[in-house]
Amino acid sequence: MPLTAEYTWRQTASSVVLEVPLKSASAKGVDVLASETYVKISFERYLLELFLPAPIEDTKCVARVKAKHLVLTLPKASEGLWSDVTQNLSKEDAKLRRVEAIEAKATKEQQLAERAKDRKAEDERKALRKQMALEEDERQFLDHLKAEEKREAEESVYRTLGGLKQGQTAASGPSAAPKPIEAARPHAESDELDEDELIQEMLAEAREGGENPVTDFQELEEDEAQDKSSEDSEFEMLEYSELEDPGAVPEEEEEEVQYTAPPRAGGKVKFNFTPRIFPTPMRESKQVEEEDWIAKNRSHLRKNPMLKPQLDALDIEDSDPTWLKGKGDDLYRSRDYRAAVNAYTTALELSPDMLPALANRSACYLQLGELVRCLEDCENLLTTVDTIAMSPDAVPDDPIHGAMRVKALARQGTALCQQGNYDQALKALAKAAWLAPGDQALEADKSRVSKLCKCAELKRGADGKLAGGDLEGALAQYTAALALEPTFVSAVSNRAACLLALGRFKECVDDCSTALALLQVDPAAAAAAAAIGEEQPHFVRQEKQQELLGSSAGLPTGPLPPAGSAKRRTWVLKTIARRGHAYAELGRLSLAVVDFQVATSLAPEDENLKNDLQLLQAQLASQGDAEPESVPTLAPPDSATSAPSPPPSTSPSPPPQSEDVSASPMPPPPAEPVMQPVDGCKTTMAVLSPAPSPASPAVRKGCKVTVHAKGSLVSSGLEFWNTKRNRQTFSYNAGVGAVIKGWDRGCLGMKVGERRLLLIPAEEGYGHMGFQSWGIPPNAALKFELECVSVAPSS
Repeated sequence: MPLTAEYTWRQTASSVVLEVPLKSASAKGVDVLASETYVKISFERYLLELFLPAPIEDTKCVARVKAKHLVLTLPKASEGLWSDVTQNLSKEDAKLRRVEAIEAKATKEQQLAERAKDRKAEDERKALRKQMALEEDERQFLDHLKAEEKREAEESVYRTLGGLKQGQTAASGPSAAPKPIEAARPHAESDELDEDELIQEMLAEAREGGENPVTDFQELEEDEAQDKSSEDSEFEMLEYSELEDPGAVPEEEEEEVQYTAPPRAGGKVKFNFTPRIFPTPMRESKQVEEEDWIAKNRSHLRKNPMLKPQLDALDIEDSDPTWLKGKGDDLYRSRDYRAAVNAYTTALELSPDMLPALANRSACYLQLGELVRCLEDCENLLTTVDTIAMSPDAVPDDPIHGAMRVKALARQGTALCQQGNYDQALKALAKAAWLAPGDQALEADKSRVSKLCKCAELKRGADGKLAGGDLEGALAQYTAALALEPTFVSAVSNRAACLLALGRFKECVDDCSTALALLQVDPAAAAAAAAIGEEQPHFVRQEKQQELLGSSAGLPTGPLPPAGSAKRRTWVLKTIARRGHAYAELGRLSLAVVDFQVATSLAPEDENLKNDLQLLQAQLASQGDAEPESVPTLAPPDSATSAPSPPPSTSPSPPPQSEDVSASPMPPPPAEPVMQPVDGCKTTMAVLSPAPSPASPAVRKGCKVTVHAKGSLVSSGLEFWNTKRNRQTFSYNAGVGAVIKGWDRGCLGMKVGERRLLLIPAEEGYGHMGFQSWGIPPNAALKFELECVSVAPSS
């Protein structure tokens, strides 16, 4: 009667690991049988049978013997977690399961053997065909070489014969023109004659024509000898004539040549950068905090043999991954995520198995909106943690690795949700919630993503109906989706397109305004964020701004392109143009003109938008007696998602009025500035108020200019700079590249006291890099209002 062997087991979502102590048994005497639902291990007098609760991939099982333990890795056929590794079956069921497993294993082994036999025969056939092809290539190569050598030999013979004939002609003077070379070789194309036969035939033909190639060649040599002797005699006469005449007057002595010393030998001079412990540029350094950190960690740095000599020279050179990871943590706390990514990346290059650095870098990528890189880091982290957990020396239920797995799954779910992949995000968050029971935040996220899944499914169905022309069905599904999630931006925008096609222009305007408000920052929160005093440290200002902006009740949901991206700009452009069309259909031409002006400022190269704008302006001019309308904001007055904000490319406007025009007199709205192109760039400008005197000095290249400036983002209207708030001015040298290109070109010609509006595209602003410390995202168009205070000539 065999004894039941002892075992322990652990699992992940994709595999199960069994550990069986072998006692004193030899590894050669261990017999392992693994089928899809049955595992049997026998050695000496021990037997272990496991009736698995779910199928496994028996062809990928791996068995190893380590430290007198059999470690058996069983990959699961489908991901999931098992409550137990075996099932309690009755004796009859166990016997039936055992017989079926053994028979299935035998059948599979037979199939594998037949497959291996067929593969071997196929490999032999492929090898034979490859060998035959190789021999054919070699034969063709040899034939080609033979043909090439034969052709070269024939050409050499013809060249020799042609040279002999030319020599004879030169020696005998003018005579009858020689025969063409082609006529002298009637058998040149024949493959039956060899080289000797060809030469003999050519010589015979030459004799029949009265030619003697040998004699002619000798005469040619004699002529050359005579020519050479005549040249030698002339040279001797020349030398004799140049001899010094005894009676000649001696020439003046040549001046003495002044020799200069040869150049000195070259050398090498090495220049090093200023020693820096921290891997940040000096312009971003915080000297006091850095010195405090070095003082606190000096003992740790001196324990490292690699860092001790460098610490004395204040030059760590990024060689301690632990120090770099700590620096990344400090940068992450100060919300400088890009610098933190650089520190974590350098630490991982020095120590690829530093999992905390990998986990923290994924968090930085998530904060920066680089979702693909965040997902890559999360996937690498989960794979590494699973590999460590499945190793024989792993600590069962390691709390550190468990916490890493939960955070990685949560970040993975968040990134997938931001990409719009709600199904995969729900799976990741569900797995994280299962690993961390009782976490209310994960449960809330899972519930929210589940609702977004339903909303996205309704939106996909509505998109299909809209593409198929079923406008009413699409409208119903968009409305159902927005009932679940009112701030689902893409559903709001697409419903506006559906309403525009149905001719329901008033509702289209409302949806477009709501979508534009969701695509922007809440103006109230933006104003509060901009009003935070600049006397506070940068990280404190950034943290308070983030709290204010994150407290908005109307945050957008659904797949949303990052702020400042080209796709986000396209969304805003299409929505503004759609609302402009709806305004035009409603007869509100002034509002339509404003929307199309904003659209053309976002896409100045779009000719269709320009043509529509010109047509609307002409219609508006023909209705000069029409009652003026107020300029709308990008969000509707009654919108609950965000407060109203002015159009991104226009100056602030009065609050919107109701559609019913009041009979009471109302002052006309301020005239819209006429944007004009700037020479040599894509920036456009408008004069908000002229200079008080035409004789005021103007900005010229090289002048020192002092201005008041207010800068904001075109896409959101968020103000990031205002010199008047701190009662300070800004000075720079004009025309020498001291400021961004759009500003530098747009201010040329500006006079003292003049106010200008500049609309600067991203490529003439801060480009794809952005300006993170000011809150300017990559590829952001900028708007500046400038007031010239003084102009001084260059010193």
